[in-house]
Amino acid sequence: MAGRPAKPIALHLQEGKKHLTKAEIEARKKAEAAASSGIKNFRADEKVMADPVALKVFKKLKKLYKTVEYVEAMDEAVINRYCIMTSEIDALEKSIARMTAETHECESASDRVVLYKTIASTQGALLRLRDMLLKVEDRMFLNPAARAKNVPRAEKSDAGTSKWSTYRGQAN
Repeated sequence: MAGRPAKPIALHLQEGKKHLTKAEIEARKKAEAAASSGIKNFRADEKVMADPVALKVFKKLKKLYKTVEYVEAMDEAVINRYCIMTSEIDALEKSIARMTAETHECESASDRVVLYKTIASTQGALLRLRDMLLKVEDRMFLNPAARAKNVPRAEKSDAGTSKWSTYRGQAN
């Protein structure tokens, strides 16, 4: 039966969820540790190294992910794919801009129509690629919505109100 993916046990414990037994918690910790490679150093593949735009994005991501605990070498394929997709989007945008400039130079209407059709199909490909990139960004926590989903809720204080609600002067 398909359901939503399980949260990491550390996130459960940080949220204060108490529905798991000590044995279940230990079993989940061992399973998560076994699934982790423990290697933090991920590398750019050949395609990324050959593409200057992708390499620039890769270096930026490598700096960002230095402090993130759960990004490791096992994720390098997704990171490399993201860099290549970003480079492809950049190339498509430049191509569309070049074709748009060429439409002003076309003398015959039939050539202009062919160029407009090419621009339209290229824009469709660009939109599909941007949609895929957004999905990858969600998985890599690169947009605000994805990061917000993984931030644990504020801890409850003894009075039953969260520290954020008391900060705002509200009670839960």
